Amino acid sequence: MKEHERVLHLKGSKTRKCGYCDERFMDAVRKQEHEVKEHGAPIPQFSCKACGKCFDSQRSLKEHTKHFHLLLRPHVCSECGKGFYNKTEMKRHLVKHTKIKEYQCNICSKFYVTASCLRSHLKIHDNDRGFTCEICGDTFVQKKSLNLHAAKHAKSVVDDLENADSVDSTEIPYNATE
Repeated sequence: MKEHERVLHLKGSKTRKCGYCDERFMDAVRKQEHEVKEHGAPIPQFSCKACGKCFDSQRSLKEHTKHFHLLLRPHVCSECGKGFYNKTEMKRHLVKHTKIKEYQCNICSKFYVTASCLRSHLKIHDNDRGFTCEICGDTFVQKKSLNLHAAKHAKSVVDDLENADSVDSTEIPYNATE
């Protein structure tokens, strides 16, 4: 909030100095863009510690972490109780409760609630397998199919761990040279 007040409400407060020249900027993003563009500075990379995905700003990394790893879902659908990270996601979801299906597939004539659902469905007809399992390489037309498939891998890992816990330690060979 302090950054917001400083940048937008304190006119002319250019407190961020370029590390290469005397030019000053109102915020860190503008300073960073200048340093990269004018001085060839490397583009900073902020890496997610949970999944390794890289971002070009600390803010993007923070949003990613809250959305995908902390699973914050403060916006709750009044119809079904499903939680969403932001209002836009929730509004998109609320359309599903209207039951008005105005988007029709021109191939099989099925109707869908949203244009996004129809686009996703059309990939089935094109056999567009754009989602690949990172574990086994299987490909899927829809992300939800990949997610269901990935859940099977996760269950398999949990089962393996549970079975490993039940193994008697006397069955594990001891190697004295280690």
